[in-house]
Amino acid sequence: MFDHIGLKAAQTKDQYKYRGSFGAFSNEMVFVRPRDLADGVYTMRLLPPWPERNPRGFRRVVTHQVQLEPEREFKIIWCLRAEDADCFVCDLLEILAESYKTYTEAQQRAIEAMTPFERFLFPITIDAMKDPTSTDKYPPLVRNPSGQSISAIWEIWQPGILRKLTAMLEQYPTLSDLQQGSYFQFTKNGKQYDLGGLYRKEPLQLQEAFTEAKYPRINKLYKKVHRWTYAEQYERIKNAWWAHNIPMSITENAPEAGILDDGDVPF
Repeated sequence: MFDHIGLKAAQTKDQYKYRGSFGAFSNEMVFVRPRDLADGVYTMRLLPPWPERNPRGFRRVVTHQVQLEPEREFKIIWCLRAEDADCFVCDLLEILAESYKTYTEAQQRAIEAMTPFERFLFPITIDAMKDPTSTDKYPPLVRNPSGQSISAIWEIWQPGILRKLTAMLEQYPTLSDLQQGSYFQFTKNGKQYDLGGLYRKEPLQLQEAFTEAKYPRINKLYKKVHRWTYAEQYERIKNAWWAHNIPMSITENAPEAGILDDGDVPF
């Protein structure tokens, strides 16, 4: 059964700021973010948990962006605090919460970029398709007029949507069940998003979405994200181009072990 209690707890565990996504994910499956959709009303459904690939029904992801060299791309790293471990980046951000504004604008941007980014992944079906009239490299998604659905990964970080989805799961614990689950509607109007009530209760139509070939391994995504220990974070960041006059230190007891290997995270 979907772990709606864990979903609610995960949203209140840490007070992270929210900011935009940067796409450090696998492209093996369609990712759907609210901004990717054209305005309209879409019919969605949560896929049930999968014991090995998605045991809780969702995955919580928290990362940092770190720029080590000027004019170079950012390194995306896991936030260790989200794994109940000490995180040097989080510690540094707390230390610099007030004083960072005394540094140059370029340094301030580098520090602000490290703000933790938290989002949640949900395997879903949605009656959407790529806009056939678009010439963009990454065309927006529009509602499929035939009503046919595709399987996708819903990536959301907007607190309002998360609260409404959590409330729906609390009220309807079988929302994602294959046979007893329900479809619901998602509405987009510009930058305004809304989750409607239950649209219809019936068995999952897109049965192939719940097969070994189609069900996503959401616990194996984000292969491009680096996993640095607390000490590794310190060593790399203290030598970053923007950190030359920023005081930072590390204790002798800083944790270096106990962090899981890449691609084998429990959330």
